[in-house]
Amino acid sequence: IYTYFMSFLESINDSEAEYNKLIAIFEKQKILQKEDDILEIFQLIYSIEQNHYRDSNFYGKLEKIFQYFLRDHETTISGSKIFKIYSTSKRILLLLLEQKLIKPDETKLSIYIDGDSQLFLYPYLSPFIKDFVVNPNQQKEIEQLKNFDEKRHIGENDSRICTLIRQDSIEEFIQYVNKPNMPLNSQINHSIYETHSFLSEKKPTLIEYATFFGSIQIFKY
Repeated sequence: IYTYFMSFLESINDSEAEYNKLIAIFEKQKILQKEDDILEIFQLIYSIEQNHYRDSNFYGKLEKIFQYFLRDHETTISGSKIFKIYSTSKRILLLLLEQKLIKPDETKLSIYIDGDSQLFLYPYLSPFIKDFVVNPNQQKEIEQLKNFDEKRHIGENDSRICTLIRQDSIEEFIQYVNKPNMPLNSQINHSIYETHSFLSEKKPTLIEYATFFGSIQIFKY
């Protein structure tokens, strides 16, 4: 399953054919007949999402897999079980909530969203969970953010320096750090749009951020 899953995710021109091969494996192994097997697939998706390079079609492909299990076959797995697997994956939760593959009232949000979890999830998922986690001041700030919906779908730090690093724009990067005399050992500030767990758990330095995204020119500089 893993082999076919990765072939589908990494396919470029023949993604539909690779998707059909993956579904054929699911059906051959009768994955739909056992809830535990489906939950293992969901856990596999979580592990891949946390570690794999994300191209522009990455989440669209994951969406097809979720639709297969949760819409096409109406798998009767509770939203709370799904939410528990993806409680630290803001981008997947956004996908599931937007496509109505899970519903906020099914996830028992009051159990999972408190303390640190609330700080982690609330801004990013506020349109869906604001009725369950009331924070009027924070909600007002979120509603005033520019391009909020677009940026959270990108799911990456929206600062100028981070954009330049991800694009490996070496000339613009040099101009940017030299203009305000920005130290090259500076740390990246937290962003509510960040969905990479490694980058969310710490403040990476510029060179760590460049390494994470494979920005070779900026790394060398």
